[in-house]
Amino acid sequence: MKPTDWILVMVFAVWAAGLLAVQVNSPATARLRRLDVLQLLPRWRFFAPVPVTSDHIVSYRAWRSDGYLVIGWTPLEPGNRRIMDAVFNLRRRARKARRSACAYVLRHQHDGQPGRPLVTPSYLLLLAAATRECSERAPNATIIQFRVTRTVGHHLHPVVVASYLSVKHQL
Repeated sequence: MKPTDWILVMVFAVWAAGLLAVQVNSPATARLRRLDVLQLLPRWRFFAPVPVTSDHIVSYRAWRSDGYLVIGWTPLEPGNRRIMDAVFNLRRRARKARRSACAYVLRHQHDGQPGRPLVTPSYLLLLAAATRECSERAPNATIIQFRVTRTVGHHLHPVVVASYLSVKHQL
C-alpha cells in the first residue's frame, strides 16, 4: 500500500472511532459533539429511551341513514410500506401524529361532557382519518363512529387497558 492509502485508512479509522464514541453519554463526548461543526458524527438511537409497551388501535363503524350497519368495527389501515420508506419516510410524521392524537384522546376523554365529543385537533384528526377511509370503503354510509383502544402485551394476545368511544357523526 502507498502512504496515501494508509492515511486514508487512518482517517476512516479515526472517524469510525469517533462515531462509536459519541453514542455514549459523557462530558467528553459532549465536547466532541460541540466541536463537530460539519455534523460528521451523528448520534444514532437504535433503542428508544423509553421502550414501547403499548399500542393504539383506531377502529370505526358506519351506518346508512336507515340504521343498517354497513361496516362493523374495522381498524384503520396503516398504509402500505414502500421501498423508498427505508431511505426517506414521509409518512412517519403522519403515523406519529396519529399515535399522539390517540394518546391525547385517551388521556383527556373525561374532560368533556358525557355524550359530547372532545372538540380538539387530536379528536378531529382521528375523525378525519376514519371518515376518509370509511368513505372509500362504504360510500353509502351516512353515520360514523370511531373508537381508540390501547392494548398492552404480545401482539397475538393483546390485553385492552383503555378505550375511548366517540359519539356518532354524520358524514
